[in-house]
Amino acid sequence: MKTQYNFQIKQENDQREWEQIEFFPKRYHSRSTAVRYVRTLSIQFKSIIRLTEGKDPFSVSGTYIKESDNPIN
Repeated sequence: MKTQYNFQIKQENDQREWEQIEFFPKRYHSRSTAVRYVRTLSIQFKSIIRLTEGKDPFSVSGTYIKESDNPIN
């Protein structure tokens, strides 16, 4: 069964609160697949991504992910 995950994309210089940022719902079979997707989005948009699970992203705490395209050696 697929679970709904919600993604919010926020640029570093964006001063808005997370509650003011539009969310994009997407359904996945596993959380690890959703996290992989979020990590890719973070690199592509050079942004912080908030990942939540369920139908209402504003009523639950989220996971915040910021990936860098420059790996640490």
